[in-house]
Amino acid sequence: MMAVPYFAAFCVTHAFLPAMVQRGSGHIVNVSSVASHFVWPGATAYTAARWAVRGFTEALRADLKGSGVGVTLFECGVVKTPYWEHNPGSRERVPKMGKLVPELTPDQVASAIIGGIEHNRHYVVTPFMMEDDYPATRRRPSRGAVAHDCYGVQAASLDARHPLCGSQGYGFVGALFN
Repeated sequence: MMAVPYFAAFCVTHAFLPAMVQRGSGHIVNVSSVASHFVWPGATAYTAARWAVRGFTEALRADLKGSGVGVTLFECGVVKTPYWEHNPGSRERVPKMGKLVPELTPDQVASAIIGGIEHNRHYVVTPFMMEDDYPATRRRPSRGAVAHDCYGVQAASLDARHPLCGSQGYGFVGALFN
């Protein structure tokens, strides 16, 4: 449960961050879930992984303040993807409140992420009706980063080290936004 959400975010960032910091520009977008703020029964591992992504993103944003590199955390409700077909029982564990929120298409998610980058937002939460009750959207200043998810990622590997990564050389895949 930690491999894709947390370690992927960490490794993609490790691959692209040194060059972004060196040139003083770039944007990292970590994709997570509303589970980084809300918990429900039957989702312990899922929720823990999303809290890790949120913590990593917020700490990274603090480390990069003033560097010219933005960091955005994208979170949403259910997205219509093949995930649900390949993970029986997952749909049934979505909280009842989540069933009241419209499902998103991958295109809607991509548009929201692009808008977050263009407006240099710290947080992007969609659909909009989740914002009022969602702690992460309480109008903080914005900045942003690297997107990693199922939307056209490219592989990259850098030898440069950043204090974030220490001496461990994790590999990363991701898409770079400038």
